[in-house]
Amino acid sequence: MDDVDFDVVDPLPRLPDPAAAGVGRTGRSAGSGPAPDYSPGGQKPSVTPSDVAPGRGELPAGELVAVDDEDETARGLLGQGLPGSLVSAAREAWPPADAEQLDDAVAAGETAHVRALADPRGPVSDRAPATALARTEEAMETAVAVERLAARHEPGHADWAQGGVVIPVIGASAGVGASVVTAALFDALDVCGVPTLLVDAADPARSGLAAAVADQGPPARTLHPKIGVAYGRRGGGWVAQLATPPSEVLSPRMVPSPCWWLPDQTAPAATVVDLGWDPWQVAASPLRGAGAWLEAGTPSSPRPVLVVEPNRPSLMRANQLLTRLRPWIAAGQVAAPAALVVVSAKRWPKQITGVAAQALGELMEHAVFLPYDPTVGAGGIGADPVPDRLRAAAAAIPARWGLIPNNLAPGGALPSLTRLFGGR
Repeated sequence: MDDVDFDVVDPLPRLPDPAAAGVGRTGRSAGSGPAPDYSPGGQKPSVTPSDVAPGRGELPAGELVAVDDEDETARGLLGQGLPGSLVSAAREAWPPADAEQLDDAVAAGETAHVRALADPRGPVSDRAPATALARTEEAMETAVAVERLAARHEPGHADWAQGGVVIPVIGASAGVGASVVTAALFDALDVCGVPTLLVDAADPARSGLAAAVADQGPPARTLHPKIGVAYGRRGGGWVAQLATPPSEVLSPRMVPSPCWWLPDQTAPAATVVDLGWDPWQVAASPLRGAGAWLEAGTPSSPRPVLVVEPNRPSLMRANQLLTRLRPWIAAGQVAAPAALVVVSAKRWPKQITGVAAQALGELMEHAVFLPYDPTVGAGGIGADPVPDRLRAAAAAIPARWGLIPNNLAPGGALPSLTRLFGGR
């Protein structure tokens, strides 16, 4: 096999790193006012970093002391009580924090500590526990600030009027191909002239759509000093992507709620969303963060698309995911999957048809098969539209829902769409 050289690019706009800009523990630069916060309508939201943790005191003293030049002492902190002190710092920053928020904040503090230890060029002071404690407090403040940006409404009654037909794409597991399906759905709608918004809710460092933008759009919308939404163009539609400092430690709960993603410049007829996180995590709290794109609402609920691979492990994970979501669906708070996409296949393998029927039920009957494409398989999703045959296969879903014209007679949908996309 010939060697292949890959160019490493970072096309996604990033917010400035607050640490590099002199932002302290309160999320503000020295001598400056509050960081700019912009709502979809151009108004400043009521939440600012200073509102998140009122009355917060100094760092908890604990039993830890600052580390000077004793790297070995610093390296032992993770095993000598630093995690407990980080939990204390997070609770002091926001006492009502739940377990998931605490975990995220502690992970941020531990990561900051380990990164400082691993960088011999950095200042020794960064290796002190006080730095890890401060980073934990910052992460907690960020998580709570983003959660406060969420629209307050009765669960299961989200207002989806501004997003058109909302199509969240969720994989049976991480890495199953949800980003490819998202891009194929977007491109299929776009080539048919449907005004479409693509939402990439993934952590920018792990996004499968990081290179999907052809041209940068308006400046990123800053919702918090460390969380924003960046815009770009793909074909005739818009792309919205999460924008954060490169060093930020994120979680699904720190993804802004859907109302903050819509650009002021457009009113899409369809919004295709790559949830972008481990679906097992998303399904644990599907009304918050990235999972909020699954919330039932008005005037119509989202139409989630479930993505699987044609093998037994993937089908079992899909079944487990559906089982986890079932109580939320039964309560009317989360929309049930409306379509199924099987990636890298043209049909069900004979040996797993029984397993598929048992795992997926009625979804199996109208499954859409997305064939393997070597160009996408090797290079991922770029700024150009996905190959025609991927768009033709994905287009069967919006055609079924009446978003693009097509004769839905059995056996007639795919051939007509294939001709539309160039016959490949």
